[in-house]
Amino acid sequence: MLLLSFCLLVSQAQQAQAWISPPNARGGCCLTCRVSRLAAAAGSGSDRWCNHELRNVVTTEWLQEHMFDAELAIVDIRGAVKKGQEPGSDFVSTVYEGLHEDYLELHIPNAVFADWTKDIAGRDANGVPAQLSDREAFAEAMEARGIGRGRRVVAYDNGNMLFATRLWWALRRYGFPEADISVLDGGWAKWVAEDRPVTDEVACPLKLLGEWGIEPEAEQPWLRLTAEQLQARLLERPQLHLIDARAAEQYTGEVRRAQRGGHIPGALNTPYKAFLQGGQGPYKTLKPLAGLREVLQSAGVDTSQPAAAYCNGGVASTVAMFALYQLGNARVTNYDGSWNEWGNREDLPAETTSLEQHQATNAK
Repeated sequence: MLLLSFCLLVSQAQQAQAWISPPNARGGCCLTCRVSRLAAAAGSGSDRWCNHELRNVVTTEWLQEHMFDAELAIVDIRGAVKKGQEPGSDFVSTVYEGLHEDYLELHIPNAVFADWTKDIAGRDANGVPAQLSDREAFAEAMEARGIGRGRRVVAYDNGNMLFATRLWWALRRYGFPEADISVLDGGWAKWVAEDRPVTDEVACPLKLLGEWGIEPEAEQPWLRLTAEQLQARLLERPQLHLIDARAAEQYTGEVRRAQRGGHIPGALNTPYKAFLQGGQGPYKTLKPLAGLREVLQSAGVDTSQPAAAYCNGGVASTVAMFALYQLGNARVTNYDGSWNEWGNREDLPAETTSLEQHQATNAK
């Protein structure tokens, strides 16, 4: 019993320390080091896992060349947030959907589908939608898609990146090796625009079954915050940067997607779309490192400091997390309940500002 208590205390201390300086042994090193290590393991310097300036990002060219690699799992996680607004109202209703029908129609060869609203998330006990599934349900969903230790994962979505980075974050949260998770730059939109191979063939579920194989000790629970944990962190660490990844009109409160409009006091607004750039066709890609740094610094974010991100449902916030991760900051966590929870709780503080004030602040 004493030994068990001691182990629990050690585990809690390690989790607390991870928030301040999380370990990078599972891929949090620089791109050059990680690629060199993986290439050496493969026995060939030309077989690069991340053929991209950014960490944990692959190009369409790379994926087409490697899409049938035995150890590679390609996950189609295309989704949508359907919105509705009555004339004259400031309230925008939303419906979260996974685009399974789109996957069945056409997808990247060898890809499996994961519904971001059902397979890896769902409503919590308080009715907050799109909350990350518990460990057992998440591991079961991954095993059904053949994902587990020893596999490498590439996630792609429509091309808006937020669903792909959501899976990147969720896999990290449950201990999947960071070096083995990447997102497809430009997603489905870029893949199709470049006329790359597509198929409607779906693998037999029985052939996909695998073993998760990730020990609970590898998990990183600090990557996901509850409302109460976020409140505590803001009090404990005044230097913590809180990033609101929603559109400016939602941040100011002029448009609301909950009972209340506005934002969490002290939050800095960096809409997730600001991290994307137009390409050579009808698609967007992630900005290069200099562009990501400029977006964050112009919003007042010190990229070297611990940060927490939120949006409406803990999804677009993962794009902001991914941007900071690119700049070498692994001390970034996600408030999963986001405004879907905070904006509907009267016991939590909120503030609004005019769009003019917000624009003037960002222009400084």
